[in-house]
Amino acid sequence: GYIETLEDLRQVSNFDLARINPFSLGRLIGRSPQMGKIFQSLPVIAQSEMPVLITGQIGTGKYLVAEAIHHASSRAKNPFVIFRCGALPEFLVESELFGVEKGGFAGADNKPGKFRLAQNGTLYISEVSDLTPSLQAKLLNWLDEKIIYPLGGSKSFHADVRIIAGTTRDLSQMAKEATFRNELYFRLNAVSLHLPPLKERVEDLRLLVDHFLHASASLLNKKITGFSDPCLKRLLEYDYPGNILELRHIVEYAVSLSQAERIELGDLPAYLTENLPCLDAKSPNSPSPRESDALSADRGFDWSTIERKMIIDALMKAKGRRSEAAQLLGWGRSTLWRKMRHYGITCESVQVNEKSSHCA
Repeated sequence: GYIETLEDLRQVSNFDLARINPFSLGRLIGRSPQMGKIFQSLPVIAQSEMPVLITGQIGTGKYLVAEAIHHASSRAKNPFVIFRCGALPEFLVESELFGVEKGGFAGADNKPGKFRLAQNGTLYISEVSDLTPSLQAKLLNWLDEKIIYPLGGSKSFHADVRIIAGTTRDLSQMAKEATFRNELYFRLNAVSLHLPPLKERVEDLRLLVDHFLHASASLLNKKITGFSDPCLKRLLEYDYPGNILELRHIVEYAVSLSQAERIELGDLPAYLTENLPCLDAKSPNSPSPRESDALSADRGFDWSTIERKMIIDALMKAKGRRSEAAQLLGWGRSTLWRKMRHYGITCESVQVNEKSSHCA
C-alpha cells in the first residue's frame, strides 16, 4: 500500500507509533510490510481534518480503514456514518446524503440525511465515483462552504463533518476523461491511501484465515480447531479476486457447513473445488490450485461471478431454504434476498440446476 499526502503532518506527535500492535489496528489485521506502513500512517492521518481518499479493489477493507481513522481521531466519540452510493436513483442519493424536507419530492417526509447524522463526526462515502455530476458539484460546494441545503428545503445548516471517500476506480483517469470533476478529485485526494489486493499480502493470509476461523467458530459455538492439509493448501494458494471480503465469506461458509473438528476441502464453496475433479490430495493427477486458478481466470471469474456461485452453492446445499442458505453464507436473510434479486437468482432456477448437477 502507499500513502500520499499534500499536507505536512510530520509535526503531529500525539501517538507513539512504536506502541502500535504490528498485527492489528482497530479491526484491521496484518503483518505484511504494506499493512505495517498503513498502520503507522493512520494515527497521523487521524489527527488531520483533511478529506481522505481510500482506493483499492473490492473487498480490500476500505471501510475498515475509514473506521480506524475515525476512532483514532478527535471525532471518535461522535458518529461514524457510512453512505453507499450504489445504484439508487439520483434524487434518492441526494436525499439520503443531504437530507430532504417534506414535499421535496412526491411522497417524501422529513429525513435528516447522512451529513446531519454525521454531525461532529465522520462520513464515509463508499464508491464516490458513482456520484452523478450534479451531486459531485453539490459535494464540492459543501467542501468549500460546509453548508448543506436539504432537497426541497429553504433552510440550510452548517455541517461539521470530516469526509473520507472510497473507490475501486481510478479517479485520476476519470478526471482526465471529464467523468469526475477535477476540482472534487483534488479536494478529496488531499490525503490518499491505497490498499493492496490480498494476493499481494502473502504474509497476512494465514493470519486472516485463522482470525476468521476463530471468529466464525466462536460465533456459531463450534469447536473447530483448524483445517485439513488439502483445505489449508487450497486456501493459501487461491488468488482471492474478492480479496478479504471473499476470504471471510469462504471461511464463514465452511465453518457453518462443517460438522467436524477440522474444515475439510469439501466444506469449501463448490467454485473453489469444482476444477479439482479428484479432491483426494493423494492423487498425482489432480490439477494444482494454481492451475485451477488459471482455469478460473480463463473463464473470466470476478467477484460478482464468484459471489453468485457462492449463493447458488449455498441454496443447493440448503435445498432451496433461504434462511438456511443465509446462515451458511453468514448473512442476514434480507441481505441474501437482496443479492438474489441483484443476480437474478430464484429458488426455482437453483432447483432446476440441482437436478442436473453433480453436486446434488
